[in-house]
Amino acid sequence: MFKTPILASISLLLLSGCNKVNCNCDKENNAPFQLTSDYLKQTIWKGKIWYESKNEIVNKGYINIQFSTDKRGRYEFKFDDMQDRLIEDFQFQISDNLFLMTADEIGRYLQLCGDWLIKSQSKTKIALVKDGFVENGVSTNMELNLSQS
Repeated sequence: MFKTPILASISLLLLSGCNKVNCNCDKENNAPFQLTSDYLKQTIWKGKIWYESKNEIVNKGYINIQFSTDKRGRYEFKFDDMQDRLIEDFQFQISDNLFLMTADEIGRYLQLCGDWLIKSQSKTKIALVKDGFVENGVSTNMELNLSQS
């Protein structure tokens, strides 16, 4: 007699718990995931970064990004050929499939500043490319995964 209301309540509680890593909220309306500044806020992403020329990797390394707010963050990265890691604060904005990274101080130039094209995106993985249009040049690529920590 009381089993049905209790089971229904438990089911409702389990289904209503939605977080960034395992949210199925968008599956209900079949809307494709669209990366937003608000989604990135207070998250940490870790992954790899590499330079590519003529479809060959010419240098690679790691990158970690913490998005503190919906406009500011800090990254740490190091390519294999670098002696020391580089840590810089930045500002960012997202417009459709464009991720724009700028310095947080006037007159400062960030190593990774500029327009990054979002190649692919999901709730837990982002792939970005900068200068991917250059035929015989070097493009910069990032592949980031949402950190569980």
